Amino acid sequence: MRARSVFASLLAVLVLLTSVLAGQKVTTPAPERIPDLARDLASRLEGKSVRIPDGREIPLLGDPRSAPSPILTVDRMVQCLSTVSEAGAWPETWLVVQDSGREFDLVLRIRLGEDGRIVDPDPLFAAPRGEWDGETITAAARAATGKKPPRLSNVVVQSFTTRTETTYVYEPSGADRRAQGLLALLPKGSLIREAKRVDLGDGKLHTLALVLVDARFVPSDCKSCASRAVGHVDTGTVLAVLAGEKALEDKLDLAAELSKAGVRPFLPRYACWSGDDAEEFSKRPVNERFRDRPIAPLLDLVDFDRDGKPREIVLDLALDCERRLRVVLAVASEPPKVRLLEAR
Repeated sequence: MRARSVFASLLAVLVLLTSVLAGQKVTTPAPERIPDLARDLASRLEGKSVRIPDGREIPLLGDPRSAPSPILTVDRMVQCLSTVSEAGAWPETWLVVQDSGREFDLVLRIRLGEDGRIVDPDPLFAAPRGEWDGETITAAARAATGKKPPRLSNVVVQSFTTRTETTYVYEPSGADRRAQGLLALLPKGSLIREAKRVDLGDGKLHTLALVLVDARFVPSDCKSCASRAVGHVDTGTVLAVLAGEKALEDKLDLAAELSKAGVRPFLPRYACWSGDDAEEFSKRPVNERFRDRPIAPLLDLVDFDRDGKPREIVLDLALDCERRLRVVLAVASEPPKVRLLEAR
């Protein structure tokens, strides 16, 4: 394997606040409610985009591994609302989200409604990186929306830093270069994650395999709830492949289903273990880090449709600390084919 760097998210905190209006009664959510408030707000922001100063539209909230990467994640939203509480800025504040890896800031109005939920942020816009106070935000909001914005006394600035994530390219072994069998039928550079024989009742040999093309290994930092849930993964083009003795019979690209869930295609490889979040662990050679780590099992043929024939597989993938994606695949016999039964 060889290493190369890409950018992903890791947070740090910077808080700026101004005074609360004299005599104003402040409603502060209990600390244990913050994660639920953040998830509720995130569910309403996910799928939306924001226009950044260079004219592009980028995702507002989603999985940090997707491309282009979103500004916010559920974990970041939890941190932002926790900071609002620490700043004593409830029930209403301007929230400025800064990411050191970007040249702009996200500005949104955070307000606690009478029902105890956070009201959909309005206004919400991106602006060039700046030093923010009530007056500068009011001017920027008017420029961005063309409307007169509310005048708020509170400003909270939440800053996140960007960490460097290292990915590892799978290099073919000598056996791979002299590929025979299933590997010889696949595109050059394919990685067979797991393969099993499947009985289609015709007396012939059939192999069902999960394959990655242009595979990369992406270790997790295992620091956040989401990164621990997903663990260390393989990324690339994810294919379910059905092969006979001498030819591929069918293949199914799972990218579309994973993209619908807001994540780049991946397959879990190793779970996060205690100590994986330590800086000393990340500095060790990757082969040494995972030498004795069991690989996550993926292929288990089951009788999902209860027809008495174990020809289905169920992939249960953690997407973050709250969401999972279940993909059910079935192998049909006449003609031999891989079908998607469900993805939810």
